[in-house]
This record gives sequence, structure tokens and C-alpha cells, in this order.
Amino acid sequence: MKNSYFLNFQSYRLRDILKLVIGITVSVLIFLLINLQLKTSAIIDFETRCKSSLEVINKEIELSDLFLNTLAKVIERTENFNGDDFDLLSETFRKSTKGFMAIEWAPYVLNNERLIYEEKLKLETGNSSFSIKKKDSSGFISSENKENYVPVTYIQPLEPNKSALGLDLLSE
Repeated sequence: MKNSYFLNFQSYRLRDILKLVIGITVSVLIFLLINLQLKTSAIIDFETRCKSSLEVINKEIELSDLFLNTLAKVIERTENFNGDDFDLLSETFRKSTKGFMAIEWAPYVLNNERLIYEEKLKLETGNSSFSIKKKDSSGFISSENKENYVPVTYIQPLEPNKSALGLDLLSE
């Protein structure tokens, strides 16, 4: 009788252990499947957001490219293009896009055109000390004579960037 009780106890114990093992196995499998589904969902969500952001960035780049090419053509074809014209065009563009902190126009100026360029900008800006300049350790100084320059001629917004006017981009 003792053996029968012992065998019966062992079979109950074996069944309970088997139920426990099966329960843990099923729970782990369910956990792994849910975890995989969440990871897959997170990856899909991430990819969707990336694609959406990329589309926005590409549209901004296309718009910026269109504007800059249009601005370049207007400047090239307008004989008396000036700062007011630049301000009007660039301010309109800056208000419609998010990608620009500042927009500048810096033409190619040969050394033999430098004096005419500087005189024109002195009159236009009302700054009698305007000159093509470069940056050194003490600040801005007048650029030395050289073959050519690419000076910042117009910039928007002007106030926070005023010190960049006349800066030769080839000097940096």
C-alpha cells in the first residue's frame, strides 16, 4: 500500500511538474512572440517616420534649390539689382521655408573690379568705410589685393549678420 501511495504521489508530482514546464514554455513563447511583434511594429513605425521626415527634407531641399536658382537668374539678368530687391526676394523665401537661418549673395569679383564694387556698395549701404574684408584673430580687416574675391554683398536677415557684409568667402 505504501508503494501504491508513493507511485500515486509521484505521478501527481510528475503531472504537476509537466504542467508547470508546459505552462512556463507556453508563457515564454507567448512573451517572445509578443516581443517580436512589438519590435517589428516599432521598426515599421520608425521606418515610416524616417520616410516621412525624408520626404519633408527633400521637399525643403527642392524648394531651396528652386529659390536659389531663381534668385541667381534674377540677379544675373537684372542690371541694377540691389539690396532692396534681394531683401524682398529672400524675405519671402525665408518666411516660406524652415531650412535657412540666413541667405546671402556673394558674387565673384575680379581684382580690377574691386574699387568699382566697393564704391557701389558704399553708396548702396550708406557705409563710407565699406570694403572687401577678411577675418583675422583681432576681427575683420580689409582684404589684401589678390586675383579675385567672393564678398558677401547681400544678406538676410541683415541685423544679426551685418558684420558679414563684405566678407570675402575665399579668405577663409
